[in-house]
Order: sequence, then structure tokens, then C-alpha cells
Amino acid sequence: MLLDKIISLMSYLTLAFLVLVPAEGAPIDEEVKQLPGFDGELPSKHYAGYITVGDHAYKRYLYYYFATSERNPLEDPVTLWINGGPDCAGLDALLRLIGPFKLEPNLVHSNGQPKVRKNPYSWTNIIVVDSPAGTGYSYTDTTDYTTNDTWTVSDLYEFVIKWFSEYPKFLPNPFYLSGCAHRGVLVPVLAQEVVKGIESDKGPKLNFKGYSLGNAALNLDIESSAKVPFVHRMGLIPDKQYEISTLIWLTHAKENILATVTLIA
Repeated sequence: MLLDKIISLMSYLTLAFLVLVPAEGAPIDEEVKQLPGFDGELPSKHYAGYITVGDHAYKRYLYYYFATSERNPLEDPVTLWINGGPDCAGLDALLRLIGPFKLEPNLVHSNGQPKVRKNPYSWTNIIVVDSPAGTGYSYTDTTDYTTNDTWTVSDLYEFVIKWFSEYPKFLPNPFYLSGCAHRGVLVPVLAQEVVKGIESDKGPKLNFKGYSLGNAALNLDIESSAKVPFVHRMGLIPDKQYEISTLIWLTHAKENILATVTLIA
């Protein structure tokens, strides 16, 4: 039900992004003036648009939404949030996690337009991006949406450099990368690319401070293998079930090792 509400609101957001006006100190025609489902003026300056990236056979157009800080936009930290999944749209984070809004289900009409209210715990200067292309509003100029983690990091690094080139007044702000779930694999690598760029004096001089991860997937093999011992230690399954589950896991692990050895041989 909540997913349906988010999808419905994204449809209305498409209309919101057409209500754009020029904004001083930001790319022309990228300021968002109103949000369907939200009553009243937005709590701060909001912008939305596309950054073109791609050094492969075709271009990709990454969609972003930028909500400036409600306190001091020119001094507060800027955070690029990359949603998990992989491939979850950035608007999910904007409406449910760290953004200035909270989604309110319509309790009277299940098919009615969702409402959003102000989130008093919003982070400052939030950028959410739909990555890779094919996620949310991001797209390519071909029908080929093939990608991998290496390409995604490359595109995101190019996105960062070009975004700050379009919003240079935020260059002095402390800059952070953040993400959740599968982005625990990508964010540290992206951070490394940002540091390399700074050290080599490539592109704008970013005031990069670090990165944060929430519920991050760092090593799927280790983390998946830890689930059964964890629920057993928490008392959620009995000893007998734990022993059977462990035996099954060891059997599969042995089979995988033998298959790998055979393949190498």
C-alpha cells in the first residue's frame, strides 16, 4: 500500500517539475516552486533537473532533487544521498527517510492523491539522485540499460563534479556522501574517487569530509551467512533448528567450494 502511494505521488511530482522558475545562484529553470500533495510554500529553496554523464557508448541523464537547508544553506553541510535497493528511486528517501517531507497515506480514499507533510528532522542541503540510469526518472538515449557497479561509480563521480559546477556557491560547504543497503558497496568506492580527484586537482575543489552508511550491505556472503547465528543468539530459533540450518548451510558451502575448485582446475 505504501509503495502504491509513493508511485502515485511520483506521478504527481512529474507535474510539479514543470512548475519551474529561474533562480539566482542556481541553474536557470530548475527551481521547484510547489509540490503536489504539500499545502503551502516549500520550507526552503528546492531544485530539480538532470546531469548528463557517460564515457561509454551512450549518454545517461541522471535525475536529481536538491532541497536546500532550512537553516543556513550556504554554510550547512551538503549531502548526496544514494538510495539502496539497488536501484531505488531517490524520491523514496526524500519522502520517507531524510528529506524535508513525510508521506501521509490517504485514510479516506485509498486511490486518492497522497498528502505530504513537513518533516521536522530533515537533513540539511540534501541531494537525492536516481542512479543508475533506468532508476526513477533517470534514463539513457538508447534502450540499453546494461550497467555494473564500476560504471555506476564512474557515472556518480561525473555527476558530483558536474553538479558542483552548476551549483558553485555550495563548493565551500562541507560535503558528505551517504547511502543505505546495497549502496554500502558503492559509496566507499565513490568516496575514494572523490579523494583521488581532489588530490589530482581535477575539477572543482570539493570540501569533502567523509561518508556515512545506513544498514549497509558490505559483503553479501558474510552478511548472509551471519543471519542464522544471529537469530539463534537472539533466541528467535531453538537449538535444534539452528543445528539443522547450520548443517544445510555447510553442505551448500562445501558444494560451492568444490564447484569453484573444479572450475579453476
